[in-house]
Amino acid sequence: MAVNDADRRYAELTPALDLEWRAQYGRRGVLVVTMTGPVGLERLDRVEVTVADPIPDRAPVIAGGPTQQELDAQVWGPYRFVTSTAHVASHRTAQLDQVRVNIPVHLAMERAPAPHWVADFAGWEEERAGDPVLITLVCHHADHQSWTLHRSVPVR
Repeated sequence: MAVNDADRRYAELTPALDLEWRAQYGRRGVLVVTMTGPVGLERLDRVEVTVADPIPDRAPVIAGGPTQQELDAQVWGPYRFVTSTAHVASHRTAQLDQVRVNIPVHLAMERAPAPHWVADFAGWEEERAGDPVLITLVCHHADHQSWTLHRSVPVR
């Protein structure tokens, strides 16, 4: 019974995070992350925000083609994080500390360039023009196990 209560409480406390896309000039935009709840969870110690790959466990398929390291380094979605801005660790990841309810955090993003091994850069970018940004959020709180959330953020 105690285990079921603990599981229920953990599920009830799953963070509610709203993600909103705000287009900016040229090839940039802002991902706005806002914690909206739930009641009983006023803050998160840390949220790891990752631009997810639409094909998990992507691996090399062509001899002489890109290496696993190159595939892992590529941001496959239409946008990536701007590394010269606050909270951003790499083009793929950002870390938000002390996230509080109803206080938005802005993450600058830019169009992800085509990989160097693609012959048609414009075509590669055009194929992804209407794609959403796929985001994985790992939410940490000292008193609970981490939560992993997956979101698809439409870009306009």
